[in-house]
Order: sequence, then structure tokens, then C-alpha cells
Amino acid sequence: MHNRILFYTQATLLLCIAVLHAVSLTYDLYWYYPLLNRVAHFSGGLWVALATIWILTYREKKSRFTKIIAVVLFVSVVWEIFEVAIGMTHEKDYVLDTSLDLIMDTFGGICGFFIARYMVQSVSNGSSENNPS
Repeated sequence: MHNRILFYTQATLLLCIAVLHAVSLTYDLYWYYPLLNRVAHFSGGLWVALATIWILTYREKKSRFTKIIAVVLFVSVVWEIFEVAIGMTHEKDYVLDTSLDLIMDTFGGICGFFIARYMVQSVSNGSSENNPS
């Protein structure tokens, strides 16, 4: 049951991130509202953590905190390389921007880990209350 909840949660979050990103690129919102980039990176880290935990739970493997954060950081670095490759970076503040992006990704990943843990525990506690032994 918690696999289904994790799946729908991370899929809905991914859809929201995709819409936010598409609208922000279309209307140059990232450049008018720099904090929007931080929200996008936080949300991205949150999604990567939830998706990773969903995959690990589906495969019946443990979701260790360090493993989840390592995956979030890996995806974050790959995304930053992608941004450089397509020319989305600003040369004057590149190091600061990238550092803040990685921090927000990581913070989102940390929150995602604890949110997923809470969701799994809530579902597990709810099912044990409904099915007394």
C-alpha cells in the first residue's frame, strides 16, 4: 500500500515540477524571480528522494539516508552539467548559483527522506490498527 502512495506522491510532484519548469522557461520567470530557481531545485531534490525511495521500496530494499542523499547529489550534479551543456548558466555568478542549487537539492532530498519515512510509517500504523492480530 505504501508503494502506491509513494508512487502517486512522487508522480504528482514530478508533474508539478515539469509544469513549473516549462512555464518558467517560457516566460523567463527564472530570471525575473531568482527565488523560483531555489524552489525548483528544492522540489527537484524532494522528487529525486521520493522517487528513489519508491524504487527501493518496490524492490524491497532498505532506504538508507546516506544512499538517498548520494542519489540526490548525483542527479543534482548531472543536472548542473546539463545546464552548462545547454548554455543556461550565467558566467558572473556561476559558482554561487551552482552551490546554492546543490544546497537546495540536498535540502529537498533530506525533506523527501523524512516525508517518505513518515508516509510509510503512517500507512504501516494505519494498516496494523485496521487488522488487529
